[in-house]
Amino acid sequence: LSMTVDTTAPGAPTAPTSYNDNVGAVQSPTSTAATTDDTTPGINVGKNLTDTPSLYVDGVKVPATYDPATGTLTPTTPLGAGAHTLTYTLTDPTGNESPQSGPLNLSVDTTAPGAPTAPTSYNDNVGAVQSPTSTAATTDDTTPGVNIGAGLTDTPSLYVDGVKVPATYDPATGTLTPTTPLGAGAHTLTYTLTDSTGNESAPSAPLSMTVDTTAPGAPTAPTS
Repeated sequence: LSMTVDTTAPGAPTAPTSYNDNVGAVQSPTSTAATTDDTTPGINVGKNLTDTPSLYVDGVKVPATYDPATGTLTPTTPLGAGAHTLTYTLTDPTGNESPQSGPLNLSVDTTAPGAPTAPTSYNDNVGAVQSPTSTAATTDDTTPGVNIGAGLTDTPSLYVDGVKVPATYDPATGTLTPTTPLGAGAHTLTYTLTDSTGNESAPSAPLSMTVDTTAPGAPTAPTS
């Protein structure tokens, strides 16, 4: 009966430097962000490993799935909010487990910003009646810039009649302006704020306005 005794574990694997974030508004298969809203980030440990990887979260071995095609090692149970260190080991076919790798540090943040303050005015820069802080209920400006505040650190998104639309935020003037002109008629404009992790707030209360680009008909000719 011939056999080989192998009690030598693999060396400690290379520390992971990135992870797959596939949740929320901010996603990346090679994220290096210090904070994420993905509670099951897949750390990148390398494709087609011949040894079996095991995941450790804060020093504790946890159930995880390794995908040899993508090279990700993903925890089965979502991580709780807060700071975590993620390491992994490699176990050879004989059952010898390596020391843990160096850590990948990240914080899980799934708390969205609070709903922003309702806008109360808008920039009307079209036609004979203009104002950077208009509160008029009716406008002929089909791309009114909603005043939401200058220098925001979170990313604003514009919603027209409850639908998210492309818009441009000017941090100098504090306006959030729709890219596509609004159609004629009544509209409600709201906005949200998304933090750097990708958590989006609830929408603000609405700013209501009516777009009217129809001029009056030609008046009756004077006869006297």
